[in-house]
Amino acid sequence: LYAVNDNTNRVTIFNNVFSRTGQILAIDNQIVIEGATNLKGLTYDVDTDVLILTDVRNQFNDSDGAIFVIDDFTTKLNAVGPFGVILPSMYRKIEGSNTTLGTPLDVQYNSQTGMIYVADRSSQSGSVITFDIRNTGTNATPLSTRQVRGVSSLYLKK
Repeated sequence: LYAVNDNTNRVTIFNNVFSRTGQILAIDNQIVIEGATNLKGLTYDVDTDVLILTDVRNQFNDSDGAIFVIDDFTTKLNAVGPFGVILPSMYRKIEGSNTTLGTPLDVQYNSQTGMIYVADRSSQSGSVITFDIRNTGTNATPLSTRQVRGVSSLYLKK
């Protein structure tokens, strides 16, 4: 189980969640995403081994959101070791004025099409913004933006 530590730059990892007893889970691992500040959304695709995170950054600024794409995540997780740091050289970051990202709260990924779907609360009072994972320059322009007022989470049915 991967979980974002809300309002931080950390992802917590719990192993064998359903075979454990007791009500409180002990942390098995926790990694820091250097350069992130206020992580919210997380999706992991086991087939392509890609972890994608959304970063609200400053919640009072509607134009500073970001997406972190970590390809070959398992290899990088093993390389940094327990309680390690994922460095900027280990991920791609989508941010900037062209992205229209403000308050990206959730993310989903379709590995069959290569599309990243982001629920962004600040863009047009709520939007689902789509990026192509193969064309994610730092200040990438979205492939599409669909207004969905109040959107805060997504579920992608494949």
